[in-house]
Amino acid sequence: MWFRRRRRPRLVVKPFDEAALPRPDPVNLAAAVDEGLLLAEYASRMRLKNRIEIGVLTEDASFSAEHYLDDSREALDELATEAEEVAERIAGERRWSASLEGDAEHVHDYRAADITNLRRREELSEAMATALRERASDAGFLLALIERARAAAWGDIAASIEDTLERRRIPVDARYLRERAQRIRLFVAEDLARLAARKRE
Repeated sequence: MWFRRRRRPRLVVKPFDEAALPRPDPVNLAAAVDEGLLLAEYASRMRLKNRIEIGVLTEDASFSAEHYLDDSREALDELATEAEEVAERIAGERRWSASLEGDAEHVHDYRAADITNLRRREELSEAMATALRERASDAGFLLALIERARAAAWGDIAASIEDTLERRRIPVDARYLRERAQRIRLFVAEDLARLAARKRE
């Protein structure tokens, strides 16, 4: 008895049609600035966190927020200056490419067809610089930024202290474990407060 091999149905693949793809929404300048500010705030916060950790651990610096106002302002001002420089560079590229026709030879070879995109990038950089300068002059924003950086720094310092203490492998009994939370509260309330007061003097 012979069995016929069953033929698989033929798969018909349509050619790719770029026009069938959904059109992306145009980038909203305000949304792009908000996203850029989130990134700038994160970068500034990490810079401040590192500065606080180094200051507290190696330079006997204060842990107070006011001590880091200049550092936070400087971090935002530097990002604003960078955004202004980017806007100037893009403006120059836009002016240069306005008269160039044809296809680009590489990713940074802008042509007349790129003018709209370059203008958007220039506007975004200018708006970012303005927003960063406003935040750099807002004491309330700076103090909130410093507070978040201090919390992150304290988290790193506390984790380091805990790791060091755990490596010591101090034998513990049930009483030690029960009283541990109380000892930590006393350490924070008394010892760290005394250290902070001494630094302010």
